[in-house]
Amino acid sequence: MQSWRRCGIWLLLSGICIKISAYYAQIEAPWISSIAVWFVALYSFQALIAELVGVKVGESGISFPRRIFPTFGLTFGRAKIPAPFISRIDVLGNSIILINGTLKIALANRDQQRRIEKYIKIAYPWVDLF
Repeated sequence: MQSWRRCGIWLLLSGICIKISAYYAQIEAPWISSIAVWFVALYSFQALIAELVGVKVGESGISFPRRIFPTFGLTFGRAKIPAPFISRIDVLGNSIILINGTLKIALANRDQQRRIEKYIKIAYPWVDLF
């Protein structure tokens, strides 16, 4: 399940960085500023890919975008929790999921929460879902 809003933000940021980089090439800007812009563009692109894949619930485990600040949305690749290590899943409000008592997944909306709860009940019937 993807967060289309976050995907749009990362796509927009990637496009802006590429446009700025093209502009810097025309005006022969210092190389350090071009490198900084390309670094932000690459970071935005990897975050876009992580958000496009979204949250995956499968028999082998739960895979999701890894964020430093879950509600803010700074995405740093992906994380996976193997199924044998999942014993309890708590849902706080309509946007945060705790797995084994640790903050793991921030969802975009209530619809995503319902779908993930449904998949978790099917894939992991032994897990306590609160």
